[in-house]
Amino acid sequence: PKDVSVSISPSGEIEEGSSVTLTCSSDANPPVEYTWFKGASFKSKGKTYTVNQISSEDSGVYKCKSSNQHGDEYSETTVNVLYSPKRVSVSISPSGEIVEGSVVTLTCSSDANPPVETYTWYKVNESSPVGSGQSYSFTLSSSSSGWFYCVAQNKYGSQSAAAVPLTSNGGRSVVLYVVLGVTVGCGCLLTIIGVLYMSRKRRGGSTEDTKSSQENTYSAVNLSAATNNPTPDPDLVNQSDVHYASIQHHREPRRAKRSLGNYAEEVQYATVQHQRDQVVGKTQEDEDQYSNIRFNHTGAVYSLVKPM
Repeated sequence: PKDVSVSISPSGEIEEGSSVTLTCSSDANPPVEYTWFKGASFKSKGKTYTVNQISSEDSGVYKCKSSNQHGDEYSETTVNVLYSPKRVSVSISPSGEIVEGSVVTLTCSSDANPPVETYTWYKVNESSPVGSGQSYSFTLSSSSSGWFYCVAQNKYGSQSAAAVPLTSNGGRSVVLYVVLGVTVGCGCLLTIIGVLYMSRKRRGGSTEDTKSSQENTYSAVNLSAATNNPTPDPDLVNQSDVHYASIQHHREPRRAKRSLGNYAEEVQYATVQHQRDQVVGKTQEDEDQYSNIRFNHTGAVYSLVKPM
């Protein structure tokens, strides 16, 4: 094949949404076979290749291959689809929290062919534009804060970006956060100190109660054997004849002790009387009875044991 060429119909500018037909021609004998490629990708076979509802993604280089038994020849053409701005968006600099009085820059970005001719900036709920150009800078204040968007336009149309919020937190916001942080920190510290103090106080109170409860006072016990049962119980005979009495005593407050005065020095007596059961064969050692006395006061306490 020789004189291989590609033509585009309609000729001239190709606007997005239109239909485009590519036609390949050549001079060859015997006749040739035509194959279409876009870049390295196979698209179709035949003398013509048609794209309906062409879009921006269809832009690129198309190649026609003309082949017969004597060889191959190629011809290519570029399809340039024109379209209005799309994927319009707004970016904010600096990013993050913006304090009142800072300079803010808004930048409008888009995809368009041909490139965007004009960018116009608007504030939501205001009909008049607030700025123009791909970037728009201003000093943020309570009156200038709000929602902003841009409109990108070329000869094939326009598109608006989604509005972005710009709100002023005020120059006092940093100070407010610092004060709030210090206040919360102090509150937590005071709470911890209070819990530790109450815990220590409870532990001290429980120790005093334990000491008081451990103080024992022994008193007199009168053990008398039943006289109406002359026959001793064998179980009782095998038990020890030693008997004890233990009474829990809680110490009186110190104020009460002071009021006793000299009475605290008086001698106190406790008498234990025991009347033995009549058990044959008991020795004198078995007849001994005991009373256990624990001294909790400075006064003398005596116990008298009377074997019966």
